[in-house]
Amino acid sequence: MSKPVSDGPKRPELPKDIDRIIRKAMELTDKGKTVDEIAEACGIENELAERICRMYVTHPGVDVSGILKRII
Repeated sequence: MSKPVSDGPKRPELPKDIDRIIRKAMELTDKGKTVDEIAEACGIENELAERICRMYVTHPGVDVSGILKRII
């Protein structure tokens, strides 16, 4: 009997209001807030806040949908 093929590691479910969260994280990043402060203000885990901030900082001109495409 063969094992089913894995799709790779599963990412945690994203919050339903992820667009609002990304937008808020972008604004807070522009204000110089830390990843920890952004995670707390947005009510998300540090890992997700760090991924959002990294995409925003390393991809100049990226918008909410561009970040969403890269973090999922």
